[in-house]
Amino acid sequence: MVTATKLPFSLSVIRTFAYEPGGQAVTAEKEATKFVLLPGANSLTGAATVFIRENEGVELLFEAADAGARLYLPCLDVAEDAGRVLHDDAGDYIAPSAEPFRLCGAGKEGLLVERMAFFVLAEGTRYYGSFEVAPRQLDHSEWKIMQQELEAEFEGLSRSWKKGQAGRGIGGEQALPLRAFRDLERLEAEESQLFAALLEIREQPRYEIKTVYEKEPIEASGRLDEKSLRADLARGGVSHVQLIPKKRLDYDIPENRMLRIMADALSAKLTEFSRYTEDPQLSGGRMHAFTKTVRRYRHILEELRSSHWYQTVSMTELYTVPQGILSDSRYYMVYRLHLALKRDHLGVTMQELYRLSYQKSSLLYELWCYFKLQHVLEEFATETIREESYAVGEGGGLSLRDGSRVGFENDTARFTLVYNQTLEQRNRDTERDPLYFATDHNGSSHNHPDLLLHIFSKRTGWYVGSIILECKYRKISQIWSGKRSSLGQLETYYKNACSDEIYGGRGKVLRTHPVRRVMALTPDTVTLPLTSDSFPLETFALRPGKTNRTRAALSEHIRQQIAEALEAEKIFAPAAQSK
Repeated sequence: MVTATKLPFSLSVIRTFAYEPGGQAVTAEKEATKFVLLPGANSLTGAATVFIRENEGVELLFEAADAGARLYLPCLDVAEDAGRVLHDDAGDYIAPSAEPFRLCGAGKEGLLVERMAFFVLAEGTRYYGSFEVAPRQLDHSEWKIMQQELEAEFEGLSRSWKKGQAGRGIGGEQALPLRAFRDLERLEAEESQLFAALLEIREQPRYEIKTVYEKEPIEASGRLDEKSLRADLARGGVSHVQLIPKKRLDYDIPENRMLRIMADALSAKLTEFSRYTEDPQLSGGRMHAFTKTVRRYRHILEELRSSHWYQTVSMTELYTVPQGILSDSRYYMVYRLHLALKRDHLGVTMQELYRLSYQKSSLLYELWCYFKLQHVLEEFATETIREESYAVGEGGGLSLRDGSRVGFENDTARFTLVYNQTLEQRNRDTERDPLYFATDHNGSSHNHPDLLLHIFSKRTGWYVGSIILECKYRKISQIWSGKRSSLGQLETYYKNACSDEIYGGRGKVLRTHPVRRVMALTPDTVTLPLTSDSFPLETFALRPGKTNRTRAALSEHIRQQIAEALEAEKIFAPAAQSK
C-alpha cells in the first residue's frame, strides 16, 4: 500500500450526535489522515479514512493551499449544503473553504449504511480514501446478516439505487451495472457450497452402464450373449474372432450434457464479468473480492473440464431438464445457480450504471421483523395465502407494498399477518380487515401500525382479536422516554382501535377491546422486556444473528395471546358449533 504521509490539504470530519443520557447535542471533530496514492491500494476492508454512524450530523472542513483542489465524494448528491456542490467529468466535488461544508444534519435519516471510495485532487495528484457510514443499533456483522436474510426473502429488497455520475457502487465500484453487481454477489455467496458440489461431481459423476461389443480371438475367454451368437452364426462359424459383450461406464448422458451446457454458460458469464474485475481502474473494495471470486470459479471449471470423463460428454442441445438434474442435489445446485444468472428478479432490465447503496436501516429492520414474524408463525401454523407485491419507490429502492399479507392456519385458528396497513375509520371488507381506528385520541391520529396479526377462530369463524407489532430501530430507553418517546404513539394504537366484529359482534356490546397486546420490537441488547401499567404493552429485543431468548419469548407470547383469545370465545359462545 502506497500511503500518502504528507498531504497538501487537510480534511476534518465534524460529527454531531445526541448524548443519550441527557439528550444533549455533542460535537466531535477528527482530522482524516489515512490516504493512499493508488486506487488499487485503497482496500475498503480495512480502517476507513472517514468513519461516522448513521443518523449523525456530518460537516466536512476541507482546506488546501491549492485553490484548485477538489474533494470528490459519491454522496454529495444528497448534501444539505447543496449550493456548494460542483460537478465535472470526474463527478461531484466541493472546493476548499474555511467554512465547514454541511453534509447532513443530526437526528435525521440522512446518510445510509454504506462504504464508498472517494478522492482528493490537490496539486495535480489524487489522494484516495474510504468513507464509511456504520449502523447505529447493530454491529456490522449483525447488520450484514439482516441485509442478507432480507435478500434471501426477496432479492433486491435491501438495496436502493440511482443513476450516479460516476456509477459508483457499494464499496466504490465504478461503472458496474446493477445486474453484474448482483450476479457477482450471488457467485460470492454460493461459492463454498457450489465448489463442493462440482468437486464431488468431478470425482463421482453420474453415469449409466452401457454394453459394448469387442472383437476377440475365438480362443479368448468371454461370455457370449444372444447378439454375439447371432453374429457368429451369420459368419457361418468360420471366423477366427467373435464379438464379446463388455460392460462400460457411459458418461454421455443427459445430466452430464446439461452440466456441460451450464458450465459453458457460466464460463461465458465469467468472461463478461472480467471486463470489470480485471480492469485496473476498478480494483478497490468489493471489486477486489469479486476479482478473486471470478478467478476461483475459473479454476474450478478448469478442474471439472480436465476430468477424464468430461470430454466424452457430447454437446447436444436439450429441450427438457433431465430428471437426474432435479433429483441429484449436486447437479441441482449448479442448475439453481444457472437459472439465477439467467433470470432478472426485478422483472426489468437494468442497463444503465447505478450508484448502489442500502436502504435506511429503520426500514430494513421493519421488513426483517415482518419476515421473522412469518417464521415465528410457521412454528405452529401452515401458510395458506400469500398476497405480497413489490414496487420501486421514489428513492430508488425496492419496497414491499403497504397492505401485503400472509395467511396461516392450524387446528384451532386462522391468522393473517399484515404489513404497514393504513387503518381507516370504517372498513368495507370487515371479514378480511376487521379492525378500524377511531378519529383520534388525545389529539393524535396514529393509524399506520407496522405489523398487524389478526386472529380468527376455526370453531366459530369469529374474529377474536389482533396483536399490533411496532418495529422500532432504537434503544428501549428511547421508546420509553425522551424526545423520541413512542409511548404516546403505541398507546394511541391500542386505544383508537375498534372492531364491530369482535366475537361475532357480541364483544362490542360488552366493550371487549379488539387489540389484545401491543408489542414493540427493538434491536436493543437489553433483553428484559418492559411493560406499561396504562395499557397492554410489552417490548421485545429482536436482533439479527442471534438465536436469543427474546425470539423464543416472542413466539411463546404470541401463542399465549392466541390461546387466551380463543379461550375468551367460550364466554360469548359456549355451545357454538364449528362452521
